[in-house]
Amino acid sequence: MSQLIELDKKISIKKCNPEDIPQLIKVATQSYREHYTYLWQDRGEQYIAIHFNSAQLALELSHPDAYFFLVLDKDVAVGFFKLNLLGNQVLELERIYLLQAVEGKGIGRIIVQFTENFAKKYQRKTIELRTMKKGKAEGFYLKMGFEIVGESLLEGDLIIEAYKRMHVMKKNV
Repeated sequence: MSQLIELDKKISIKKCNPEDIPQLIKVATQSYREHYTYLWQDRGEQYIAIHFNSAQLALELSHPDAYFFLVLDKDVAVGFFKLNLLGNQVLELERIYLLQAVEGKGIGRIIVQFTENFAKKYQRKTIELRTMKKGKAEGFYLKMGFEIVGESLLEGDLIIEAYKRMHVMKKNV
């Protein structure tokens, strides 16, 4: 897969390498703070410290079945997403984080289309993800053809109890 994939005149997707970790940390931290601090008693600081540091991201990037991608708008990182090959049939869309400034501009749709093509390339029959119950993202995924197939719980000592419930969603490709 090529390093940089041009999707339209402004938006491109770049497969991450270890050299991209500083940029990944910056966009992940900013987007997480813009969207998810309400979930946590500490406004997500522990989550950010554990998941968005150089060592953790280097470990995740080194996994042979995990793929991180930066989303670039005119060469400026405006988000990232992570895909995981699970077993022989499933592609997990583990994260989509976009900066608030680019919400509603069709980038989520571009990412889902990219994910569908990625699943086909790797001969995966379904895409699965977890999303907050009744959140904005859930409605977006339903519009993109995903269906709710189960529930799970968001884990963490500092998560506010009312926000622990998540939906498991899937889409056949």
